[in-house]
Amino acid sequence: MTARDIAWVNAELTAGRRVALGLLDAGMPVGFTVSLENGTVAEWSVRPVRLLVLPAPHVRRHTPHPTGQ
Repeated sequence: MTARDIAWVNAELTAGRRVALGLLDAGMPVGFTVSLENGTVAEWSVRPVRLLVLPAPHVRRHTPHPTGQ
């Protein structure tokens, strides 16, 4: 790739990131596709989550056993 090609790719990636972040911020899903020269294509999508509730971790508390006195 020439320096001009690299600059163009970087500009496109920057613009794509801005668009993707804007869509996610608006609550819309975003899809991505990467195509390699050998024909391999990878696609994935991202959905925004406004509120993610995680269960509290199970905590085992050690209760001391009474000692014989």
